[in-house]
Amino acid sequence: MLSARGKSGGPTTLRRGLERSRNLVTAHLLDGGIDEDPAKSLDKVCATAVAAKIYSNCIRYYPFVLGAQPVRMIDLAAFYATVANEGVRPQPHAIDSIELNDRAIYAFPDQPPASQIAAIDRASFYQLKTILQGVVARGTARAISSLSPYVAGKTGTTEDAVDGWFVGFTNPPRGGQQHAVFHALRDIYRPLRRWRHSENHDHKLSINC
Repeated sequence: MLSARGKSGGPTTLRRGLERSRNLVTAHLLDGGIDEDPAKSLDKVCATAVAAKIYSNCIRYYPFVLGAQPVRMIDLAAFYATVANEGVRPQPHAIDSIELNDRAIYAFPDQPPASQIAAIDRASFYQLKTILQGVVARGTARAISSLSPYVAGKTGTTEDAVDGWFVGFTNPPRGGQQHAVFHALRDIYRPLRRWRHSENHDHKLSINC
């Protein structure tokens, strides 16, 4: 398997490919990894993305499998919370309460309804959860590997590597709320070390789930 720098890494599993951001591994899902017919593979990927409520509709073209279709951050954060909950999708929210003259005029429910993503089995969500933990433990987010028992997520870059980002979730060791966090940084060379040591981030969206 060739890396972005043209170096061969030999045969690579899907788990290792995702941990190390090897896009070619993901692209091969369309070429026999899901179905022998790439068009049918794409249909299944699109259907899964819509069922998981990442998108309301899928723009059907092959780069979709690499995340080429824009996504709302709140939907992405909700999906990561679903992975953390192994298939149970909570209702994401950014506002806990609104007060006017010391009186609460809005409060998000303490126990919001959650729904099971029926189109994807729980075992698959568990596998994806451990893969995202592997990204932190030994993959592209290994700069914060000491947090891998509690943090999972995925790194990435925008076109021409202008921006770097990390999106993931925390997994409280004793239960409690799952938190899905989208975090974008312009310093693509040291994004995760800055994320670990500093609270002053360029962009941060924290969704309580």
